[in-house]
Amino acid sequence: MVAAAMSCLALGSSGVATAARLRPSQRGIAIAEWAMAAVLGALVLAAAMAWLQSSVVLAMSQRVPAQLQESSYWLTQRLDQLITNAGAGGVHPFGLDDPALAAWWPKALPGTGRVASDQLLLQRLIESDKNDFDCEGRRTAVGARQISRLFLRKESVSPLWALACDSGYCDDSGCHALGDAGIVLMSGVNAISWRALAATEGDSAARWIDIESWRTQQQTSAIAGLRVALWTTSEDQLSRARRWQAPENWLAPTIAPVAERRVQHTLEMTWELSHAP
Repeated sequence: MVAAAMSCLALGSSGVATAARLRPSQRGIAIAEWAMAAVLGALVLAAAMAWLQSSVVLAMSQRVPAQLQESSYWLTQRLDQLITNAGAGGVHPFGLDDPALAAWWPKALPGTGRVASDQLLLQRLIESDKNDFDCEGRRTAVGARQISRLFLRKESVSPLWALACDSGYCDDSGCHALGDAGIVLMSGVNAISWRALAATEGDSAARWIDIESWRTQQQTSAIAGLRVALWTTSEDQLSRARRWQAPENWLAPTIAPVAERRVQHTLEMTWELSHAP
């Protein structure tokens, strides 16, 4: 289309030169032909630009949601190793057996996320050097407890929230390297909610409960599983705002409907805690 438009414009330009050599009686016709060619070229060029723009918009509307879902799935794979190893070596998976970790115990963090969001602490005992890397890429000494804290924080280069992981370790001398900003696991995480599957002895019906409530109520029920609910948003923006609301089966804190140019996505995953006490 663009080539056709340029051809029409070129034809019009040559028409001007020709008109200059024609007799006065023929110049009017030549100028009219040139004007018609110029208008036709402009129309073809406008149509080509509109087609190109609509193609870009369509590609974005398909690519951005797909990328967001892929990123959310990739994040769950990163979380999988942390969660499935939690409690290894006979320690409490959430660190509730060590008062020195009380500042990082699982709880809701006021003012984090677009809706109420939680932090989660996971720990495991490092029993060999075959799988001793923490979420920040550092090695933990054999015999020490590896601590991983998952929480939301604001991005430094964008207005979005991000899921970060802060790692440290505890040994006979105390706990170290905890409490910093950690590393970003995924940008665009609006909210995160954690629930534990609590099964009371003698009660056949297990129930999902937030870990902070389970701890403060001094529950004696065993923890058998862990569920995460994620609300994520794309970094790229579409050409126009779209109305979105959370699915009906969303079990985390209520999300009010939004109208934004960024794509929204929710995801829930459940893990069995094989090392839970």
